[in-house]
Amino acid sequence: MFARDPRHLLPLNFFRLAAVIPLLSQLLWPALAQSQAIQLARISTPESFRQTARKAGLIFDGTVVAIARESGNGRVPLAYRISFQVKQGIRGVRSGSAVTIREWAGLWRGTDTHEPRYRVGERSLLFFYLPRAGGLTSPVGGHGKLAVDLAGMVIVPAEWSSHEPFDKHNGATSAATRSGATRAIAPPAMAPPSRRIPVRVLAEQIRLAEAD
Repeated sequence: MFARDPRHLLPLNFFRLAAVIPLLSQLLWPALAQSQAIQLARISTPESFRQTARKAGLIFDGTVVAIARESGNGRVPLAYRISFQVKQGIRGVRSGSAVTIREWAGLWRGTDTHEPRYRVGERSLLFFYLPRAGGLTSPVGGHGKLAVDLAGMVIVPAEWSSHEPFDKHNGATSAATRSGATRAIAPPAMAPPSRRIPVRVLAEQIRLAEAD
């Protein structure tokens, strides 16, 4: 007498379920992975970073290429136009595009003429509010304009740099910095090297904060 195949003893629904499980895993895994990444970002990144990222309507890594003043009667400045060449667009801006924003001239009053708000050739990672009806905008809060050094590293505030995932990237350097090959204007050297992280790391955390 031949032994019966034990599979014949199992209900048909068992085989259907076994066939569906791998498909469900493929469909659900990306969502689960994204959820875990968002939860990790919520725990590890400081609240001031998440608030800055959430409030910004335009976020990009760009270099100032032109600055123009808009004057009213008596040549009193009303606004300033700052034009950027975008290296990497993160929100509301396309990489490789040219972007011009307008700032109210009142933000420039009291600015030291030797340290203007922007300089041609200066590269920064910028968080701007969405422009209002008149086209005016400004950087978000106190951390809306972060200098980018010659090696393409963002100089982040001290309160951000001590948090994961920023902390593990602190102190990174490149051959461009050592050789001085890059011609961009260097930002003020006030922040120590331990506060510099790659643009891509900050961009990734901004996208996670947006999804949160």
